[in-house]
Amino acid sequence: MPESKASEFISSIMTALSNCSLYSKDHPFVAEFSEKAVNLLENLFKEDTLNITILGDTILINEEPLKDTGTHISNFLKKMRKKGIERLVIKRGVDASEFKDFIIKLSSSEKPSSTPHISIGMVEVKFKGEEAELLGLKGELLHEAGLAGLLHDIGKIYVPKEILEKTSGLTPKEWEEMKRHPVYGALYLSTLPEIPRLAVIAAFEHHMKFDGTGYPDTKRYRRKQHIISQMVAIADFFDAMRAHRAYRRSLGVHDVLRLLMDSAGTDFNPLLVENFIDGLKRIHAF
Repeated sequence: MPESKASEFISSIMTALSNCSLYSKDHPFVAEFSEKAVNLLENLFKEDTLNITILGDTILINEEPLKDTGTHISNFLKKMRKKGIERLVIKRGVDASEFKDFIIKLSSSEKPSSTPHISIGMVEVKFKGEEAELLGLKGELLHEAGLAGLLHDIGKIYVPKEILEKTSGLTPKEWEEMKRHPVYGALYLSTLPEIPRLAVIAAFEHHMKFDGTGYPDTKRYRRKQHIISQMVAIADFFDAMRAHRAYRRSLGVHDVLRLLMDSAGTDFNPLLVENFIDGLKRIHAF
């Protein structure tokens, strides 16, 4: 992540916001710094999207913690918390005018609403009635499950970039390093007091399998994944198989679902695989 660009982006937001609050929405600096923020986005987009997540005193930029500090960073955190915003998703296509409108709404006394290219909200996962009850997910647990899904791969920030971006197969030594990312992620998340325990567990367990195999090796025979880790594992597999990689093509939805069904009972929880597929059918994903 281009750390300095992320900090500059947040500083531009706060400069535009302070001028809007101190003077008026028509102050020239509001438009100027809104446009500057939009121009900085090109360096921050990941697959046409910038995801900003607020977790207590931590800002995640595309799931990577922002290490920079300063007045603008702390004020941005305060403003987001005051507005009840935990998640800010900005999509490619946003222009200076739309971003300026977002700044104006952010400076008002009301909570800003989402726009075509800027989504505002809480970190959560959503299930429909019977499905949520069947899985025992509701209230705060839904919120924690959403965080677990969001942060499960955060340990990859500690894996060397040349391994993560390698376009050919990994050597045995490189693969052993890659397999450490669940441990790195769990250790990092455990240092953040605002992170729920379920997110730490899912980060550690998401590459374990339903039958007790997988990694990391805990020396505990057939350790069972937490159900949240099982859910994250299915979503992670689906996302990985659908994504294009330099060393392989992306798979179609039907092909991925066939692999999921073939691995139900071994790699994945059969009930969760069934629910996952039913959920895709409901949203007409295939």
